Amino acid sequence: EIMPPPPSKAKVHPASLDNQVLDNMLRTTPQKTLLRFLTSELDAVDKTTAMQLIDALGPPFAADMQVRDVDASKVRKMMDRLHKMEFDAPSGRVLSPAGEYNLHLGVMKEMRPDMI
Repeated sequence: EIMPPPPSKAKVHPASLDNQVLDNMLRTTPQKTLLRFLTSELDAVDKTTAMQLIDALGPPFAADMQVRDVDASKVRKMMDRLHKMEFDAPSGRVLSPAGEYNLHLGVMKEMRPDMI
């Protein structure tokens, strides 16, 4: 049996974020600036989208703002703005196919066909 490649780690999509998750991500990221954090840690956020978000947030937010300077009130403001924005659907690049054997088992279990 040929094994499909293992799935890789997916980035967090902005639509699935909440205050606590975003705060935790900001505390643990190796990225130093807000722009680098947004573009490298979140799915469906490219540089253009990140700059639109930062501009919409207004001062004191800036592309070169240090991630460690984002406190709880700024996290809330970021979440409010993120939930108002529209993003592309999450990427499926990191998913791993089930494989023929597992697909066969699933069909047999769920559909109980008379013939295959």
